[in-house]
Amino acid sequence: MRGRGINYDTGFLPGGRTGTYREDLRSRFRHGRPVAVTEFGTCAYTGAGARGGMAWAIVDDTAQPPRLNGDYLRDEGEQVRYLRELLTVFEEEGVDTAFWFTFAGYDLPHHPDPRRDLDLASYGVVRVLEDGRREPKEVFGALAAAYAAS
Repeated sequence: MRGRGINYDTGFLPGGRTGTYREDLRSRFRHGRPVAVTEFGTCAYTGAGARGGMAWAIVDDTAQPPRLNGDYLRDEGEQVRYLRELLTVFEEEGVDTAFWFTFAGYDLPHHPDPRRDLDLASYGVVRVLEDGRREPKEVFGALAAAYAAS
């Protein structure tokens, strides 16, 4: 269906730019085609929403084993607030469809040690445990409820 709609990736727009964000989003409608937001979301730590598409960049990959590059506070409500805020914007602006990025950060396992909890750098709606099992985060239920209501 190439050329039939406008894809809009919010991954590079910091959450703090709500005013200019709406203007940029509105500009996508000028061609009169359906608009699809192909990925949006944030990580589950305090302040992640304001970092937009760079919220994942908190892992020190040079450390062995890899760990977070600072102290971050797990806040699964951050993902839920971000989801609800952007779904409201999308609805108000007439976006045709939007997709959360992503289901799971398979290479970013949850760990009980906060500095090794790589799941904090994941946009996933589920956390991946070290043994490979998955557990839903708060945003999993919020996302399901939002799409069930639409």
